[in-house]
Amino acid sequence: IMFYKKPISIIGLGYVGLPLAIMLANKFKILGYDNNPKKVELSISNLESQRLKNLLKKNIQKRLFFLKKPKYSEVNFICVSSNDKNKSVVNDTNLSLKIIKQIINDRKNFKKTILVLMSTSQIGYSVKIEEFIKKKKLDKKFFFLYTPERIFPSNLYNELIYNNRLIGNDNKDSFNLIKRILTTFVKGEIIDLDHKSAELIKIIENTYRNVNIGFANELLRISMKENLDIKKILIYANQHPRVSILNPGIGIGGHCIPVDPKFLTARYKNIPLIKNSILTNDKQISFFSNKVIQFIKKNKVKSILFLGLAYKANVPDFRNSPSIELLKNIIDIGNINISVADPFLKSKIFLGAEVINCNDLNLDDYNFNFLLVPHKIFINQLTQKSNLIDLSGYLDYANINSL
Repeated sequence: IMFYKKPISIIGLGYVGLPLAIMLANKFKILGYDNNPKKVELSISNLESQRLKNLLKKNIQKRLFFLKKPKYSEVNFICVSSNDKNKSVVNDTNLSLKIIKQIINDRKNFKKTILVLMSTSQIGYSVKIEEFIKKKKLDKKFFFLYTPERIFPSNLYNELIYNNRLIGNDNKDSFNLIKRILTTFVKGEIIDLDHKSAELIKIIENTYRNVNIGFANELLRISMKENLDIKKILIYANQHPRVSILNPGIGIGGHCIPVDPKFLTARYKNIPLIKNSILTNDKQISFFSNKVIQFIKKNKVKSILFLGLAYKANVPDFRNSPSIELLKNIIDIGNINISVADPFLKSKIFLGAEVINCNDLNLDDYNFNFLLVPHKIFINQLTQKSNLIDLSGYLDYANINSL
């Protein structure tokens, strides 16, 4: 017999909310809602895990229901973005705050309501929500918890289960209930924290990665300047027992690593290392854009193919992709035929470039091919050709020093 038989509401069915809904629907009745039905369809079509697809098929319209209007419950997971679309604001709380206020208004006559925010939030946001609830004298009825998600796109199913979870809270009864609910599928440790610690930890995890990627990217620029083999340099540097340098690339992408450090730079002044890591990763895209443009002009290149435009390999996610930024920077260069190939592109033209079917690739059709993202579908077709320049590191940065 399940310990909790009431329905659970999940608001926001995107990259975080949909997988959560699918996992919880194995045990609980789940009421899912998103104000953009097309986003739900896209999230379902982008599920790369067959096990998640199977669970969705098994429980849809049985224990998992996608609603046309939101319906709030005793337990509500809020899985909406905290970043606005033009990237000028990293802590856009308008949507989550609106949802929280709606839930409070809808359930103020109920004895108990738990609000669980799963978006990245600025340090102190949870405290502000609690103060808002207290001001309305509803703190005996409404309990706010913060548990950020840390899933990795290409390993979604396993990370949902095995990653540790942080839960920021100040009410142990609510913490214990959410812990028991999550433990129905989570095998990682579920960690009891105060709100601010949970918020800061989530932000610094991706900030750490941003700083380390920035260091690797600068090393690539140094190696290219000195005409040295960056792969060999990294192999031998990493043989030091306390050194572990990442592989560099053309920049950073995705929804978290480029954005989360900005939560810190927006709030704190005396953090030059973090500020400069953001700048150096942004410069990596312009560095390669300039290199590619100069290369095209110098060699009088007439046709090029860009291989891969998603922000990382084997993931149907184009958010903040450095490959797309690179394409934007050179698409209008003139007197050159630019084509692109990516298994997750559905259109025939992308940003003015012809989209080539990944099954029909012939690298000899182009003067030069640039490997930006090493999707699996490309692998059998990649060889150390003189007309292939590897900016991803998959082919050990083949020909990169010719730029």
